[in-house]
Amino acid sequence: MFADPYRPLDYGWNFQDFYNSFTSALGGHVKYGLIPYVSKRIQYANSQFSIGDIPPVVSNVTWLAYGHRVPIIVTANVDDETLAEFNLFFKTDNSGWKRIAMKNTSKNHFTTAIGPWVEKAKRISFYFEATDKNGNKTREPLKSEYVAEFNQIELPLCINEVMTSNSTTYPDEFGYYSDWIELYNFGKTPISLNGMTITDTLGKPAKSILPNIIINPGEFKLLWADGQPENGENHLPFKLNKQSEEIGLFALTSNGYKLVDGFRFGSIDKNASFGYYPDGLGLPQILLSPTPGLSNVLTTKRFEMVLPQIITYPNPFSDRLTISLSYQPAYDYTITIISSQGRIIAKEDIKKGTYTKYEWQPNGIPSGIYLIYITLHGKQDLVIQPQKVIFDKKSN
Repeated sequence: MFADPYRPLDYGWNFQDFYNSFTSALGGHVKYGLIPYVSKRIQYANSQFSIGDIPPVVSNVTWLAYGHRVPIIVTANVDDETLAEFNLFFKTDNSGWKRIAMKNTSKNHFTTAIGPWVEKAKRISFYFEATDKNGNKTREPLKSEYVAEFNQIELPLCINEVMTSNSTTYPDEFGYYSDWIELYNFGKTPISLNGMTITDTLGKPAKSILPNIIINPGEFKLLWADGQPENGENHLPFKLNKQSEEIGLFALTSNGYKLVDGFRFGSIDKNASFGYYPDGLGLPQILLSPTPGLSNVLTTKRFEMVLPQIITYPNPFSDRLTISLSYQPAYDYTITIISSQGRIIAKEDIKKGTYTKYEWQPNGIPSGIYLIYITLHGKQDLVIQPQKVIFDKKSN
């Protein structure tokens, strides 16, 4: 005490002031006596134990955005004992606000999917609105919006068609019927697949590195999703799930992997496919008449008519192959010869009733398995069951 230089500086306070401070304010910034202050704090603390009807509380907002053709998965938590509605409002760069209801997947946890969109968009803005049964409403965020930006690169290359359950439609070069994926260049210049990947898990873009090959304008490239990459560069290390699946084509850039094209889809029937119609445009849909390596066709039902069969001889052949039909159709038709990698080798348009046989003499192509496609051009294009032929090139 004797060593404290501030002890004698009492600033004019005396002992009576000290005793008065227990019950009375001393002025200035001291607005309460000690006992009234503690009493007030107890009263205020006790009032907080009485829970009123507060508005819903929205928290833990998350989203996953890849590209405009892939639905955005949005999730959020809501705490309220009498929640009546929980809606999400969203818009693209050029559209007005739209509303969609959030779905309760578990206690207090909600989710929904927005999109996909036909029009290209760079970002999606959205906010939430939660309302309880007493009309109390919460907007999250309070004034602004969340913004989901697509990590996408503009390239005229797409996943044009996929098949998740192939039993009779189209065999690979070994004669096996496996899942397949068709890439399509809808641009005007060749595109290299160098540095690109394909995956059935959008969150893992580097699942399968694509071969360094060129896809020319208007050309299709077939990949086999059979889980057997050892069978060749066009065989992928994963299979597709026919119940539900997502698929993405990515390009590696200086800023990491960016989506070139991709989509999610649900259950697809056996020997049906899922893809764009017309090629590379619009939103992908169920295609009941698959066309691997060819332009997609749209039908609303499976064709029950008996189509002619393709007849080829000799098979195997080494010099010349004769191609005909079991009967002449009443339509024009096109004969297309495709390599096992999906490359078009030859194509011939034939008018109805012109002639019954077409002779193909390969020139400058290697030995291997080739597929013969014939497309009938009626009110709708009909693809006849392809025929596999073996070309055994003569040695010099």
